[in-house]
Amino acid sequence: MTDYQILGGNYSYMIAPAWSDNRLRAPALGVFQGTSTLFSDLYVQPINLGWNTARADFTAGVGVYAPTGDFEEGADDNGGLGFWSYELFGGATYYFDAAKTWHIAGTLFYETHGEQDDTGITVGDIVTLEGGIGKSYMDGAVNVGLAYYGQWKVTDDDFGRMEEPDLEFFGRNRGFGIGPEITLPLASKSKLYGFFNLRYFWETGNRSTVEGESLVATFTFPIPSVPLQ
Repeated sequence: MTDYQILGGNYSYMIAPAWSDNRLRAPALGVFQGTSTLFSDLYVQPINLGWNTARADFTAGVGVYAPTGDFEEGADDNGGLGFWSYELFGGATYYFDAAKTWHIAGTLFYETHGEQDDTGITVGDIVTLEGGIGKSYMDGAVNVGLAYYGQWKVTDDDFGRMEEPDLEFFGRNRGFGIGPEITLPLASKSKLYGFFNLRYFWETGNRSTVEGESLVATFTFPIPSVPLQ
């Protein structure tokens, strides 16, 4: 977060390095692959703007995925995807009461991609909607509610030098998920060290992608820690 404003919105930015440790098992296809922990693609939000009103908060910005992870065509130990991706996003949170304890939120992302190194493949554009509805307790320190997401590929993939596969199976994928969510503070009597978020999703309506259940755990740590007194 910064003290600057752009178009009346509070300006912030984010840099998120990532590491991956992948395991893929598909016995029916004879696939048994895995990688050790590798540096993956870097995610950067050079522009993130936020506006606040009495009953609603708004956000908008730009994100970039840089292909910093290793990628080689046909390799089974790739740490990255081998192409640039760019996204525009905007979202809002509406509070049903003046105390801002009941809320509903949604953020829409539009993601487009560059050509993959070595293969010439270009992934189609993707639209993602995610958010939730819930209630906060302890002056906003604890949140409990229902989270959701939906994702659609809205343009066709370009398979480059590859022979185009059967689009009945490899067509524009989509997927939806919904499930409970809880956010808990990590704090002492004098300092807030961060937050722990836990979500469980049941997936439904998936097409051209796998479908199952997901458990997502996220830790967020402000630097430096936030004094509470």
